[in-house]
Amino acid sequence: MNYKIDSIKILRMNQVYRVTDLVFCRGIRWQEDRETILCDPRYRETILYSYLTQKRYEKDLETFERVVRDHRLKYEKPSPDSLVIHLRLGDVMDDINGRPLYGKSRKIYHDLDLIGLPSLKHTTIVTALHFGANPMNNKYFYSDIAKERSFEIFQLLSDTLKVQGLEVACKSTENIDEDLCFMSGSKYFVKGLSRFSDLVATCMDNGSLIWSPEGGQPYKKTRINSFTRQAKSEMSRLYYFLKNYVS
Repeated sequence: MNYKIDSIKILRMNQVYRVTDLVFCRGIRWQEDRETILCDPRYRETILYSYLTQKRYEKDLETFERVVRDHRLKYEKPSPDSLVIHLRLGDVMDDINGRPLYGKSRKIYHDLDLIGLPSLKHTTIVTALHFGANPMNNKYFYSDIAKERSFEIFQLLSDTLKVQGLEVACKSTENIDEDLCFMSGSKYFVKGLSRFSDLVATCMDNGSLIWSPEGGQPYKKTRINSFTRQAKSEMSRLYYFLKNYVS
């Protein structure tokens, strides 16, 4: 899977299908966008539609994981001997949006050191330039600055990986579900600088190795991780029950 910089997808107006915001109830329009997901036939076969119609309570990560595993059957799987890296690009690279990750990304991906990485030959960077384009607060719109910086960070990461002897491929689509399923099906995964990567890690198989974007030693996805997540999920369910009961 070869790549060219100009083949990386640019999602200029991804206003509605924002997985992390809609799962974690974040931002100023998550309720409105949930309604769109539930009512617009275009989203009927998506992960978010399945999650929103099946969740038992808010932030029901156990159900979210099950939904993603079901959807993974529809998409390509990564090679079991390949490193998969999530790279968050797009609106986060423009300081005007109040999310200045450009400088941090330059340092992290220049110094990336994945301790404990097995002798792999291949890596796939999963990325696209995501722009939330929110007219409610006039933020997260496309800009040439964000585009140029995004391509710079991608090239920097690619060069760093090549120096470490890895062959680099890129997976870039306009289908967020496909990217989520591909990354969560990996055995070796480097998270990106976003909570979307946390959701990916939640849905990975037990025994998978997961690195922080800052590098260092990985942690292994285990049943204990899942149990801890389930316990937090149950606490969330109890919180919402008591809140509604008291009110």
